[in-house]
Amino acid sequence: TRLDDGLVGKFLGMRELGYYVNAYFFASIPATHITFLLSGLIFPTYSHYNQHQEQLNSIFLRVLKVVSMFTIPASFGLLALSDEIASVLLGEIWIPMVPALKILVFFGLFRAIAGCTGPLLNAMGQPRIVFWIVLGKFIVIAAIIYPLTISYGIEGTAIAVTVPMVLEQVYLWFLISRFTGIPIQALIGQVIRPMLLAVTMYSLIMLLKIYLPLTSIPLFLIYILFGILIYGIGVLIFDKELINEIKSLKASKNMFEENGN
Repeated sequence: TRLDDGLVGKFLGMRELGYYVNAYFFASIPATHITFLLSGLIFPTYSHYNQHQEQLNSIFLRVLKVVSMFTIPASFGLLALSDEIASVLLGEIWIPMVPALKILVFFGLFRAIAGCTGPLLNAMGQPRIVFWIVLGKFIVIAAIIYPLTISYGIEGTAIAVTVPMVLEQVYLWFLISRFTGIPIQALIGQVIRPMLLAVTMYSLIMLLKIYLPLTSIPLFLIYILFGILIYGIGVLIFDKELINEIKSLKASKNMFEENGN
């Protein structure tokens, strides 16, 4: 997990490493600050229903939907404000990290989604499959990270860790469909609506930046609130069921906590 940091530091220097580490940190926020909140619930829930395939499938689709509804807009928000994260929030000295950040945003997005896909196979008694998939991803990263880093700098490093992560999740989805019987269309259906809402939010933020340049931290906060408002309105109009899904998962969490006590 630190192969990328090590190569950047050794071959590009500490300044580039600083840019890369900061870009990686911001890009990973959806995984480390959103999916993490559900991590204590996801695997126990899957395990609880692992003998009842139909119920397990239903739970997985609900979890995927909730995770997607939060992580996808967060990732697209980071993408829309990536330039300002460097120039306004951190300072102009950090602007060179922006190209890598824009690539790593997709790494962070798929890493966040991985938080609800990998545990499903583990709960179904298939940890070896997860192991081999992760090992394969590591081998691919190890094979491409050096030439890409040397040729394209930290942007190349970002590509080297992002592409295998995306391929890993695509393959996992096909495996999940195979083991659970859930059609691929159903999996895509859980992410397509938040994706469309997030793209709409992203477009409106970019449009607003044309007429109201983001040049200060107060404006940065206003932009965040604007994005949340736009996306929230979209959810209320097009996906009111999401609130019920969240309440249902929260009830499941309370049930496991009571059983644990």
